Amino acid sequence: MSQSQTRSLFIIYKTAIADQYVSVSNEIALDHLQNRDRAINISQSQTRSRLLP
Repeated sequence: MSQSQTRSLFIIYKTAIADQYVSVSNEIALDHLQNRDRAINISQSQTRSRLLP
């Protein structure tokens, strides 16, 4: 295998790893946002039930 073939394979490999990292990061961020929204909704409903007589 020539040096340029090796280099292009390495670039493809690095790109695949980076893509995977980004998609995992996005999933984690999405989970975090959904959990935060859930926590906000829970605290709002608890506040509402405390305010109502």
